[in-house]
Amino acid sequence: MSFKRLAIVAATGLTLFGAVAYAQTPVAPGPGDRPRAEQRTDRMERRAARMEERMNRRVEALKSELRLTPAQEALWGPVQAQLGKMQQERRAFRESNGQRFRNAELPDRLDMMSERAARGATNMRELSAAVKPLWATLDASQKDIVRKAMPGGRGRDRG
Repeated sequence: MSFKRLAIVAATGLTLFGAVAYAQTPVAPGPGDRPRAEQRTDRMERRAARMEERMNRRVEALKSELRLTPAQEALWGPVQAQLGKMQQERRAFRESNGQRFRNAELPDRLDMMSERAARGATNMRELSAAVKPLWATLDASQKDIVRKAMPGGRGRDRG
């Protein structure tokens, strides 16, 4: 066999050996290699955490801006407790039903949405009951602050 042929056979053999060895090397999974459902779940959890944090900051800012009297401060407690309960229930629903909801058939999803809406309505009635005693003690400027802070509030800056 000529030297040229021997070199070609050797180069081909080495190339094939290298390709086989490379194919056997396990690749460490990167962040983009996770299943899409996991990525979506993580993204939704981060979004929910940001929303909770933003809501907590808004409630604290509202309380600070209201400059509540000691008597009003006592009535603020049930309002804040109800807001916390609502937030906790949303988190619990997300954690317990998130995957089940995504995999459910349409009729089951509708049932879950209906149940969640009914719980939301109950929570709103309880929040309303907690707010009424506090609202009765607020002066006109404090009521205006609350109105402006609420979504869709009258006089709220849209800037």
